[in-house]
Amino acid sequence: MIRRQFLGSGTQLLPALADEIVASAGSDLDLQGNMVVLPTSRARRKFERLLLDRVQHPAVLIPPEILTPARLLDRLVVPTKRLASPMASAAGWTWAVEQLELEHRKSLVGHESPLSPSESDALAVRLARLTRELASHNLTPKDVPARCEAMSLPTDAQVWMAIAAAWSLMLEWIDQRGLMDRDACQHAALKDAKLRINGIENVLVVGVDLPGRVVECLESLASRNINVTVIVHDTGDEHDEAWNEWGIVEPSLWMHRAISIPGDQISACSTVDDQSDAVLDALASLGSVEAANVRVVAPDPDLRRSFLAISESEGVPVDCWEGDPSTSTRLGHLIQLLVAFAESPTAASTGELLRHPDIEMWIERLGVSQPIALWDNIWARHAPDDLTQLEMVVEKKAAKTLLSHLTELASRLAGKQPLSQWAGSLMAILVDVLEGAELDDISDTVLDQIHALLTELHELPPEDGNWTAATALRLLVRGLADQTASTKDSTGGVEVIGWLDAHLDDAPNLVVMGMNEGVIPSSPGVDPWLPEPHRAALGLDCRERRVARDAYLLAGIIASGRHAQLICARSSNNGEPLSPSGLLLREQGAPLARRVLQFVGEEGEAQNGSAAYRHGDHSEDTAFDDAPLPQGEPDINSMAVTSFRAFIDDPYAFLLSRDRRIRANEVQTRFELDAMQFGTLVHDVLEHWGAAELASGKTSCDLDKIEHDLHAALDTHVLKRFGESPLPMVRLQAEMARRRLSIFASKQAARALEGWQIHAVEMSFGNARHNDHPAVMYPDKSGLLLLGTIDRIDHHEAFGYQALDYKTGKTAKGAKASHWTSRRGWIDLQLPLYRALLRSIGIDVPASGLGYILIPAAGDDCGFDIASWTDADLVEAEDEAAEIVRIITEGELLAHIEDSFA
Repeated sequence: MIRRQFLGSGTQLLPALADEIVASAGSDLDLQGNMVVLPTSRARRKFERLLLDRVQHPAVLIPPEILTPARLLDRLVVPTKRLASPMASAAGWTWAVEQLELEHRKSLVGHESPLSPSESDALAVRLARLTRELASHNLTPKDVPARCEAMSLPTDAQVWMAIAAAWSLMLEWIDQRGLMDRDACQHAALKDAKLRINGIENVLVVGVDLPGRVVECLESLASRNINVTVIVHDTGDEHDEAWNEWGIVEPSLWMHRAISIPGDQISACSTVDDQSDAVLDALASLGSVEAANVRVVAPDPDLRRSFLAISESEGVPVDCWEGDPSTSTRLGHLIQLLVAFAESPTAASTGELLRHPDIEMWIERLGVSQPIALWDNIWARHAPDDLTQLEMVVEKKAAKTLLSHLTELASRLAGKQPLSQWAGSLMAILVDVLEGAELDDISDTVLDQIHALLTELHELPPEDGNWTAATALRLLVRGLADQTASTKDSTGGVEVIGWLDAHLDDAPNLVVMGMNEGVIPSSPGVDPWLPEPHRAALGLDCRERRVARDAYLLAGIIASGRHAQLICARSSNNGEPLSPSGLLLREQGAPLARRVLQFVGEEGEAQNGSAAYRHGDHSEDTAFDDAPLPQGEPDINSMAVTSFRAFIDDPYAFLLSRDRRIRANEVQTRFELDAMQFGTLVHDVLEHWGAAELASGKTSCDLDKIEHDLHAALDTHVLKRFGESPLPMVRLQAEMARRRLSIFASKQAARALEGWQIHAVEMSFGNARHNDHPAVMYPDKSGLLLLGTIDRIDHHEAFGYQALDYKTGKTAKGAKASHWTSRRGWIDLQLPLYRALLRSIGIDVPASGLGYILIPAAGDDCGFDIASWTDADLVEAEDEAAEIVRIITEGELLAHIEDSFA
């Protein structure tokens, strides 16, 4: 027998239901044979506590079975075979997508090209989600076209044939492994009326919008003379037609039903983030109340995260048992990075993986210090495409050690094997990576989830070995996406709950965030294969049903006698206007006008300020110094000739780069060579070519030979530095360098014909073993060590020596313009100081012997640019350099920096 029971209004639903069921049990409190179906797991736990609270000592309560709708069929259906685990089902869908015939795959994705692994995974997830939703209403993909066409709703027959084909393949894969799909099992049990009753006499159901399969299940129970009672939270005196026989709201009657809400129970905030502050204000306005008497309702994950962050910063204790998806956690992110690395261990995926804190700490425990900085320097030097090429070109021992650990990890993820074996392999990798790592409570929870999911994979039959590690990891990501991670420790503070739990909660005070369209009521996700009219006709979740459900829930909250503060935002955080929830506008006449004015800010403007007002005006200076100076004298004992420009431009940046106590450095990883790296490439090729010219003992004037030798040097260098498979943009940039070198070859040939010969290339001054000459004390013994490398030194029998610097920038800015301006004077001292370095080894460069070898993008600007300086000019430049050295050596650098700030 089926009946509706209107439990009345003006009271809270669960306490009233607990009173009702305890009263019906009689004095012995024996509720055996009763089953209560509640919408959420939290409601189930709370109802258990409410029943126990109503039992007077020494009476003993024999409780009823309390289930959620999702667990009802698990309780009543006895499978004939072992049910496939969620991981097994996910694997079945992956296999099904890969086995689809070409025409079916084209119907689903719109093209005939082979699917990438990520595309296959996305299609498998989409199909699984769609068929699972259909199954919840006891429908299969084969049912949809016929039912829609019977209601004059057209469908794409080819698409639904493809969906049905994929679904059949998934079931076939599961069946071949001796398993049974859960949805198929329950569908068959309902069809054949094979339910395990086991003494159930009465079923009480609280459900606003029960899935179709649950409704069919309850109808089957009622047909077996089991009393099925549907609880409706209303009096039913005037509106009993607003619910069908199952207590499910009738959308046509709830879409516009009036909801009377007192104006003082609505708060309109400036922005979305301000809602969190409005919640704190609402809590403060309650005065001294116990945390158990208040609930904060956060219907949206973003709102929940925002409120948790604000409450923590304000020191307000809060409990929230609903966490974010496990894929968004630290370990979830690690698994996703491993997917990309296993699928293709490119340098890009490797670098992203290495930046994960657990991978970084694992590499450090293996003996490699600062692995990220080391990797970035490898990247900056070699611009790699994959790991195998890197092993061929790196030279430093630390880099080789780092790469050996990364390539070993890649090898452990290579090849194909059964999913059951991958489960053990992946767990072993995670154990190695995480052994010795400090995990927090959430990471421990997610690690337990990963272990459980891998156990499901491990239990699959081992005969199928055609699976990659990337596919196994993708299955793991899918499993984590369906789970949440949260800590279990209670702070004793205010509990944050979701929207569906708000109506069933028994706290006398509710503060509800997110009363905006798109949040409450939320917009259901709609698959384009099932448009809104089709979903409504099939009884699936749709906009109309969602609005009706949330209207009923809000009306029940308002009528329950509790105080509910409803908070909405007038605009998004970036200033875009937002619409208040239509549920707040179900008034008529003057009340509706006042409500609208409240939302647009014309009335009640002062009741809620922006978050900025709560946290104060921070426009004043903060405690953080924009440019902190180190304590004590800077530790600088040398200067490169290129450092003087940095001092002149920005003394503070110079300090950060040269003070040996700081040495701030930044390396950026790109998918192409930046301007400096491109210049280094061309420099290295020219150095290689120049050294070969010197070794030959003669200067070539043959344009073709010079060009050939330069191109050969380029090919050799690219292979040595980048390997056989550099990044695509690097290959393109190498060809750009080749074009510039060809233009330079003509200029070099003409210069050789003029009688200039290369005297030296990359002549270095420093105190390292690889330097050609020792550093020079400048300007005298009381100064600093002057370091530098001169790109090229040429000699002419008539004109003497020239010190030259290669320039490969986009534009062809000349030597003099780069060093001196009429407004600022000397802005760079590099070329003038070349003379000081060369004087130390007996080479005297005349004032007319300093310049650039320009190799810009524009070929017409390529050539030798010699600065037109006089001896007096260069004496002035060296005096400028000497003054900079004096500022540093006499301890005036910090004062000089402070003066530059002023």
